[in-house]
Amino acid sequence: MRFRPAFSCFALLAALCVPGVSAQTAPPGIAVTTPDVTQSVTTVPLLRDGNHLTVSLLVNGKYARFMIDTGASVCVITPAKAAQLDIRTDESEKATVNGSSKIEMLVAQAQSVRIGSVSVDDVNIAISPVTEGMGIDGVVGMSFMKDMVVTLDYTNRRMTLDTSGKPVDLPGATVVPIERDEYDCPIVSGSVFGLQGRFDIDTGSFENLILHPPFMRKNKLQSRFPKRVAMPTGYNVSGTVYGEYVRLPLLTIGEQDHRIDIADILTELSDDKKNGFTHKTLAGNIGAGIWSRFTVTFDFKRSKMYLQKNADFNKPFSFNRTGFFVSNASDDEVIALILPNSPASEAGLVAGDQILSVNGIATKAENRIPVGNALRASPAGTTLKIVYRRRGETADRTATIITRDLL
Repeated sequence: MRFRPAFSCFALLAALCVPGVSAQTAPPGIAVTTPDVTQSVTTVPLLRDGNHLTVSLLVNGKYARFMIDTGASVCVITPAKAAQLDIRTDESEKATVNGSSKIEMLVAQAQSVRIGSVSVDDVNIAISPVTEGMGIDGVVGMSFMKDMVVTLDYTNRRMTLDTSGKPVDLPGATVVPIERDEYDCPIVSGSVFGLQGRFDIDTGSFENLILHPPFMRKNKLQSRFPKRVAMPTGYNVSGTVYGEYVRLPLLTIGEQDHRIDIADILTELSDDKKNGFTHKTLAGNIGAGIWSRFTVTFDFKRSKMYLQKNADFNKPFSFNRTGFFVSNASDDEVIALILPNSPASEAGLVAGDQILSVNGIATKAENRIPVGNALRASPAGTTLKIVYRRRGETADRTATIITRDLL
């Protein structure tokens, strides 16, 4: 349950975020029906926001949109949506929502949560504002998924839920053993630098891989990364997270004949001493930046994960090439952070500048895809013309940035 970075290269990169909707009415193009509850297998469409997957569902018979989060032990709903659905909690009832960071929230029960034709009654659901501002109403956690076979197809943006109890048959897939911790969150064995460890499987994390401080200290890992970029790296259910970005030569998921190797991973070395990721028995957290390179099938009851590589598997893990970051807390595209000795700093941009256009494309909601592509996907050596306005001024300024690899 680690959400998008606290600072993005551009706030409009959330190309498929869904606006808030009423409690009972789905937005145009998203069908919410009352399905045949006798069906044990259902496939539903997903929306993809970067590496996050969101789904339309019914909570107590009313529409909501949640993110799929295997790193959350229970489902989570915002206070506003909970009030609309008349979900109330006893102040004495609490649940640990994230296994790795052991964060407690007030918890209630939803009478039912239904996705497609699959419905689960009496689902534990925590009430928290953690997803406010993300365009969603909450997260689908393990309290809903724990007894199912769940397939996440990132390429085709769809999810399949299977409650039939039949074993999975996927010829050609890599089958990796998994376990579940005491909070029902899935764990997988893996290794970095040949060092074995246990890792959270966290589809709610926007990152690729996060290494926990106890594992890093025990194995003196920081000394293995001569090049590091220190900055705020994201936020979780209890606040802003800090750390350093590095490039990890190799991550192995699984062991022996049941393994997959992934090379040159943009990785976060967490310095999150207060807000989570301090678990002493877990080496780290594998997020959706990794899982999005597969079609992933979880057979939670049989403790197996099936990995099928998709077209993104060999795609390079890229770091910001401009050197400026816009806060996700703002809709005004105001720069929150400038990396020193970066193209942005050399072009004269400073924190507080408001970005108005990129290569002639205005920073409006309808342009989020082309603007996001220009800033995030442009290869090194690309020239970007940035029109911006400095705080307190009325005239526009122009800066020219030539992108380059910073990590």
